Amino acid sequence: MSISCSVLAFTRSAVFSFSDVLSRRMLRRCDCDERLSCEQFRDAILYSRFKTSKAEMDLVVKAIDHNQDGFVDLAEFLHALSIDSEMITDDKKIAQEIEKQLNLCSCKEKYPVEERINGIVFPVNYNARFYEDVLSTTNIAKFAYFNDIVVGAMCCRILLVNNEKKLYIMTLGCLPNYRRFGLGTMMLEHVFDYCRKNSSISGIFLHVQVNNDVALEFYRKFGFEVHSVVENYYKRITPADAFLLVKRLDGARRNDNVKEVQLV
Repeated sequence: MSISCSVLAFTRSAVFSFSDVLSRRMLRRCDCDERLSCEQFRDAILYSRFKTSKAEMDLVVKAIDHNQDGFVDLAEFLHALSIDSEMITDDKKIAQEIEKQLNLCSCKEKYPVEERINGIVFPVNYNARFYEDVLSTTNIAKFAYFNDIVVGAMCCRILLVNNEKKLYIMTLGCLPNYRRFGLGTMMLEHVFDYCRKNSSISGIFLHVQVNNDVALEFYRKFGFEVHSVVENYYKRITPADAFLLVKRLDGARRNDNVKEVQLV
């Protein structure tokens, strides 16, 4: 039996909750063939306070009553809810695999991979010194893998700004074909998690090219604000100006002057 994703778009945790509802409230109502009337099935789900509605459950019942006899085959339905079911689309499987295999690690032997990724993602050509600096212990250089293939990379460093520690995002990006699966969000969340574990960091900042509306919108979703425009920040690319984006962390005092910067 194939159930439409638009009808049964349950998350993994919801599947477990839903299956538990079925096993606890429905098994005792099934006939000897482990079938349940559509009405009993719908009412039991609604009674369980599972997050749904009568209209949605009517659609579900219509979809799973494939024999149109007014009964639900409970065993078949539970099988259809399994994670490996046909109801999981290819996009969903890829997103789940990315989340599962997201391997953020620092590997000295692999930094040329970041060079290749940056060459595709960013308009800026970083020199060899940049990638040598990536290996510095003061930096946080991570890669994101999908099926043992590096598809994303990020590199940050801790800077001292007016005697306050701040994290500077030098690069953070993923290959174009993987941008719709939340990979950039996962890497940025790793940055936030690092800052939470290092409470002395008072803020995060980075530069974004002024015409990069996609990046600007992405960072704004996570609380970054445009602090200023840095003229002629980039060399050999147009436009050369950059936005300086700043995010103050919870509890940090307001001090966004980033003119005096030192490596920690």
